Amino acid sequence: MAARRRTGRLYWKAVKGRGRLVQTRELSLLLNQTIWYKLSYIREELDDMYPGEYSIKNVADSAGISLQGLRDAEGYPRGQEGNVITPRESTLDKLAEAYVIPRRILDDDCTPEEVGGFFLGKIEDKDAFFDGFYFTYRQQHKYDTRDWLITQLSQLRIGR
Repeated sequence: MAARRRTGRLYWKAVKGRGRLVQTRELSLLLNQTIWYKLSYIREELDDMYPGEYSIKNVADSAGISLQGLRDAEGYPRGQEGNVITPRESTLDKLAEAYVIPRRILDDDCTPEEVGGFFLGKIEDKDAFFDGFYFTYRQQHKYDTRDWLITQLSQLRIGR
């Protein structure tokens, strides 16, 4: 079994529970990295939050790409020359969906102002985080992209 490659932390903030926001400084640092670093960093952060669930094999299976395709996307050298392969757009789309992150952050020309921030974690943890924010502060979090939340909650209030 190959040793796990560590990308190193860009930023560390202790958070209760699972999942966390990536914003401001960490986002700026992340967006200035190569595509290979971004993908490795995100997968390794998720694997730290959910031990074993985001291993390279599990992610490749869940995203519907080959193990070699994911290794290429994360910048593992290939062949004797150590060539690094640029991932295909379709691979990036699948990985963004598997990681539940905005696809735009994987583009080279993305800016921190454009994205603002995002939640890094499983979809159920993301929903619980943003629901908790809504019920605490009575407003939708600026990084919560769910349109249905406000509509459903408004309907619940009207129906009472």
